[in-house]
Amino acid sequence: MPVISDPVESREVLAEARELGVAIPSFCAEDERTQECILLGAMEKGAELGVENLPVMMACTANYPSHGQMKLYTRAGIVRLGLLGFFSYLDVMMSEHSPYRNLRVLPCLDHGIPELDTYALNECAETFSIVMFDGSEHPLEENMRTTAEYVEKTKGRVLVEGCVDHIEESGDDAESQITSVADAERFVSATGVDLIVANLGTEHRAAAAEKKYHSQRAREISNSVGRILCLHGTSCLKDEELPRLAGDGIIKVNIYTILAQLGGQAVAHHVLKDLGNMFTRDELEALRDAGYLGNRYFSESYREQQCGGKLGSKLAHVAEVPRRDVWVDCVKEQIKHYMDVFNYRNYGR
Repeated sequence: MPVISDPVESREVLAEARELGVAIPSFCAEDERTQECILLGAMEKGAELGVENLPVMMACTANYPSHGQMKLYTRAGIVRLGLLGFFSYLDVMMSEHSPYRNLRVLPCLDHGIPELDTYALNECAETFSIVMFDGSEHPLEENMRTTAEYVEKTKGRVLVEGCVDHIEESGDDAESQITSVADAERFVSATGVDLIVANLGTEHRAAAAEKKYHSQRAREISNSVGRILCLHGTSCLKDEELPRLAGDGIIKVNIYTILAQLGGQAVAHHVLKDLGNMFTRDELEALRDAGYLGNRYFSESYREQQCGGKLGSKLAHVAEVPRRDVWVDCVKEQIKHYMDVFNYRNYGR
């Protein structure tokens, strides 16, 4: 099945999710490994449910100041090159030769900043299923004006997600106000967007335990403007809170930080255990003398059990593949977990 970028097809996917009581996770990716991991997790979840064509959103940021993922896609740090690589690789992974080809993949641009992302917002609009036009750094009136202009410019080409209020970053000094129903109504009426992001108390990369998701406000906004809410910032929500999001009117949930965190930690644990297959005894001793390692790596039991009896660099261990597989095996399970808590089981009924 081709990648979905036609607005009519995109609306059909969203309508189906609403009818089934599903919130669709929008997983951000900044490299090929994450892209395939998203597809692998969705394919495995589909196999569990007996559904080949599960929908999944694959998102990315471009020049977003907090974390510009398409800048990071290549070592060259060029956004255009990153976007080309992102879509080229997605096309390959969804080709007739791929085991992932039956999935319904909706690529999304996350946090398209009008002053920074002219190329992604304008020249790449038709390659995305959903584009988030983020004018939230400006006063509401200007935000609505520029968002409405973008909606008019891209009408019939892509679904547009608008941002009513600024969503906090972890570490922001000032706490922003929860979006009011009145502001959400004005924003939707003035802009004509297909989806909206409202400030519901969460934040990106949340670290503060006191952060609170305002479920009642989400329901009030949804009752007024429709079930078109997108949630940014789920780090502060507990797992038991997540299944109710669809009932609150949330149709799209952006997820990234937890994937990077768990994947990176899994690789770190793997490397720490495997250092004896990556360094010689002399190199390990130098690391120990510098204070980085203890004596475990020099024990006979470690050498026999972990290193086949011999310390030293071994190609099968220093190559990228084992670390890739550790990362993917960890992250794909988290992707499947989110599909569970966002009610994907309903696709199998």
